[in-house]
Amino acid sequence: MKFLKITIAVITLAAMATGTSSCYIRLSDEARERIKSDISYRRTFSEVVYSESEPAVFHPGEFNSLEVSNWMDVTFIPREGEPEVLVSGTHRSRDEVKVENEAGTLRIFFNTNDRGVIVANDEKVTIYAPGISVLNKKGSGDIHFGKTLRGQSLTISANGSGDVIMDECEISGPVTINKTGSGDMRATIRGDVVYVTAEGSGDVNLEGSTNELILYKSGSGSFYSGYMEAKKVTASVSGSGEVAYKENGKVKSATK
Repeated sequence: MKFLKITIAVITLAAMATGTSSCYIRLSDEARERIKSDISYRRTFSEVVYSESEPAVFHPGEFNSLEVSNWMDVTFIPREGEPEVLVSGTHRSRDEVKVENEAGTLRIFFNTNDRGVIVANDEKVTIYAPGISVLNKKGSGDIHFGKTLRGQSLTISANGSGDVIMDECEISGPVTINKTGSGDMRATIRGDVVYVTAEGSGDVNLEGSTNELILYKSGSGSFYSGYMEAKKVTASVSGSGEVAYKENGKVKSATK
């Protein structure tokens, strides 16, 4: 096919060199069939690579930590039994998502090589597992925890523009949240002690209940826990963002 392309180009340039205003190239039947075959192959390749594919299914084994990077969206569904990860998207983008379990830490990321990252920005990951105690999220992708996440402790580190959404979280021990960047966080948490460190322009909205809320906030993002029942609140606030929380049934403001 490369030879055919070169031949056509040479004929075209020769015709242009003669000064002919109109150029007609007569191709053999074999050449026309090869061109049709090439066009059909390219169309089929594009349809296969960029069309929706069946989800890829992974069984990574048990893990208690989750690390997600890049811009893919992730849904975590607490469920008893063997952990399972489903990756959906086009053929090309789906095959670029990697799922690895390293010593109890489930890592989900895009494969990178000399070509860079090849994705269609339509990747979606769904995780089914009993729960986690550590979340480390980086990048612009969102993560959504559906149903109720239960455990003895929970540490969340979120960096980037992606959002963290938790429908329901019941933790018997401490909950630690470290959030930086422009991503927002919305969560319903019921825990013994909730520590929040929020930096950057992203907003934090908490509901639920806790014996003690300890807040360190800086930057332009706002913090609101007016629907979280807290018996005791300690707040250290700097920056321009609005801050409001509920302590012993009363909503208070700590906006600078």
